Amino acid sequence: MDEDCYLFFWDLRSSKLLGAYWESHSDDITAVKFHPSKPNSLISGGTDGILNLYNLLEPTEDDALLFSFNSESSVEKISWNSGASSDQVACITHTNDMKVWDVTSGDAVVHFSRTAVAGAMMGVCSISSSYG
Repeated sequence: MDEDCYLFFWDLRSSKLLGAYWESHSDDITAVKFHPSKPNSLISGGTDGILNLYNLLEPTEDDALLFSFNSESSVEKISWNSGASSDQVACITHTNDMKVWDVTSGDAVVHFSRTAVAGAMMGVCSISSSYG
């Protein structure tokens, strides 16, 4: 793809541009979310199916990029799940699959397909994940 994708972030209190990243996504960015208690941790997701975890304290995009997770489908929504032992990031794709990764290890934790979730909601089958 020849399109440029930019992620700008700034301090709204002072209107000061803090930085910009343009190499981590290859298509439109559809969701961004700061960690609820770690303001320098940011996750972004896009139509390229990639979720990127950044440490905004690092001086360059290459240094800031901690993990890239492949959702295998366009990202619609992302969220943080903070636990006692580790943090996780979850996404809902445009195909309505749900995927969760551990951000400490970078490991995939769980994947629920749309079919499994719909079947469980209708009482047809129980939900089972493909990772754990």
